[in-house]
Amino acid sequence: MLDVKELFYGRKADKNALVKFGFREQGGVYLYSREIAGGQFTLTVRIAGDAVSAEVYDREAESPYYLFRVEGAEGQFVGEVRAEYEGTLEEISDKCFSRAEIYREKVTLGLLKYGRKKYATPPEFLWHDENCVMRRRDSGKWYVLIMVVPRARLGLGGEGKIEVANMMAPVDEIPKLIDGKNFLPAYHMNKKSWFTVLLDGRVSGEVVCALADVSYGLASKRR
Repeated sequence: MLDVKELFYGRKADKNALVKFGFREQGGVYLYSREIAGGQFTLTVRIAGDAVSAEVYDREAESPYYLFRVEGAEGQFVGEVRAEYEGTLEEISDKCFSRAEIYREKVTLGLLKYGRKKYATPPEFLWHDENCVMRRRDSGKWYVLIMVVPRARLGLGGEGKIEVANMMAPVDEIPKLIDGKNFLPAYHMNKKSWFTVLLDGRVSGEVVCALADVSYGLASKRR
């Protein structure tokens, strides 16, 4: 289930984009409503500053609807409400908010965009710092962990920090990847199943995204 605070963490609302999207301003608070599930429910999104909240209202019962938030709740109807709720919030995040410059590398930004576009997996900032995960929507398992790590901790020369990603690969392929320069043993994760790739441009964005595809497959709910 999508976590609204995680989705919008570190992001800044663009007031002009909110209005263009369909929000209306009331006393400094921006409100957006739309009918979902064939008009049986109303989804309302409220933005005060950069804080975002959302509610689904059952028009027939005249009360808030919560079942779609319950872990394990399934069925076509619940799934439809959940999908429209999450899809709308992700669209608002993408079109109406900008993120503070946490990441600077072109490859990192491209990987985040790729995951959102191909797999509908926005980054989740679970620890409210520079690190984020991308996880499969069906299994809930991570397939990418992006970190900003001091170069010294990775045994690299130079000072400062570097953007890297941890991904999974077939166990027999990881030793072939590790070269001590662009591909390293997994930082802070199981080195048998995971590896670390530097995102400073020495490995192309196309290669990084292809590796993310492999990792996504290995994060299947069947594992």
